[in-house]
Amino acid sequence: MSLVRTNRAEFTDMFRCFYENCPPELEKAAHITPGDSQTPPATLNFSSSADKILMNLDPHNPKIQEYVPNIYELCKTIASDFYVHTRDPFDYEITSVHLLRNPVVWEQYQAEKKLRRTLLQSEIVSRAQARTAQPWNPTGSPVAEPPQEDPELLFKDDVLFHGTQKHKLPSILLNGLDPKMTIRANYGKGCYFSDTIEKCMQYVDVQKSVEQEYSIILCCVLLGRVMVEPYERVRRTLGPHSMYLPDGYHSAMAHDSYKEWIV
Repeated sequence: MSLVRTNRAEFTDMFRCFYENCPPELEKAAHITPGDSQTPPATLNFSSSADKILMNLDPHNPKIQEYVPNIYELCKTIASDFYVHTRDPFDYEITSVHLLRNPVVWEQYQAEKKLRRTLLQSEIVSRAQARTAQPWNPTGSPVAEPPQEDPELLFKDDVLFHGTQKHKLPSILLNGLDPKMTIRANYGKGCYFSDTIEKCMQYVDVQKSVEQEYSIILCCVLLGRVMVEPYERVRRTLGPHSMYLPDGYHSAMAHDSYKEWIV
């Protein structure tokens, strides 16, 4: 499957300076204030709490350049990933890039990644000990061992896009994505992501003008073991009323016109 940034280092490491020991000067330089000329229309109706955790990644801001020397390359990478995952790049124009600097969401994500890696490593050790404890049977058939899994590769920063409506953005910024808020659910409750911008555009506000702006969220996702649904709908396991994935899986991927991941 073709995910964004699967062959690069941990994506969150590129933004660690904004979350851990972030200098007050950098925070002030990148801070968004309602009515600022750098504030995109999508954020004008945010609550004050949501506005305070948005940072404008302006590559031309000298203060940001001072504390993040690679800010231009960082924004260029984000923009390149966006346009590569569109059918026609000329259909879109990026007006601004904003970073969600929510320490709670950041810490929860890092803790979850560490926990899942630890649990998988314990599971691997337990399976190895169980195989060692089995009595030797010279006449029995050899037992096929499960494929080796690397906890750090299985639970790494897979980067996908999420489209949503404008009125839902403040809640997402403050609390993160919540599966319980799922409304349109072809594959049941969960957070939905895609590697294609056109798929994400199916979930944004209805277009009312040519100049209308939309918000697409670039998300770090822990996919783990992915259950790939068959292309034929009649053979699929998940449906609109599904609440849980089958045992052993952490996410699912379905493919109609576009690929879609459900976590």
